[in-house]
Amino acid sequence: MASKCTVIDPSTMKAVQRGSLASAWMPTQGQQSIDFARYRWGGTSDAGFGALFTLTFPPMGMSSGVSATLDIGISIEAPVPLVTVALLLRDSILVVASQVPVAIADLLPPGCEVERVEGTFSASTMTGLSDPGGRANRLSERVDWTSLGTVPANFDQAGFAVTPGEAVGPTVASQIIVEGINHMALSHGFLDPRHGVALLRDALVATTWPPPPSGTARAPQGS
Repeated sequence: MASKCTVIDPSTMKAVQRGSLASAWMPTQGQQSIDFARYRWGGTSDAGFGALFTLTFPPMGMSSGVSATLDIGISIEAPVPLVTVALLLRDSILVVASQVPVAIADLLPPGCEVERVEGTFSASTMTGLSDPGGRANRLSERVDWTSLGTVPANFDQAGFAVTPGEAVGPTVASQIIVEGINHMALSHGFLDPRHGVALLRDALVATTWPPPPSGTARAPQGS
């Protein structure tokens, strides 16, 4: 997966060329099996960036869906711009809903389709063994939501879920993110997020997938 995008080296916090960190995805400790696999990139996100990819198949003899989850952890001092979060979510959806099914095609029955796409924002108050006492850590303090308007109180976790209804390419993934964040904003008390949502739509349309190498001009790309 890392071979198809420009990524951030968690040790230097600098962008590196696509492919150079492909081998950095490592299996996590614990059992890896035919119906469960988990890989980590970067650290545990106590500081900097890290990612955790989990692939779950139904147990033998049971009929169910395949679940692919990409968790991205960011632990930095300044709030992350909402547009950056939206781009991360868009690219994550493309990896999970577009590239992963191709990578595991031999393990899937014919005619499989993406049935559900979910996105979740959360800010944990626990940081693990490095800070067992916990910390004050609200979602409103970790992401800059001000482009959507006045941030409501008690805004600690939010998310959205959609049924794509078609193949998930860059255009569809961008639409999922824009509509999902708009619905999430309205359901959590943002009074008029239209201006911020329009800015997100413009930013997503103006960026390509996969991201070009550093110094390469960006241009709109269709699905």
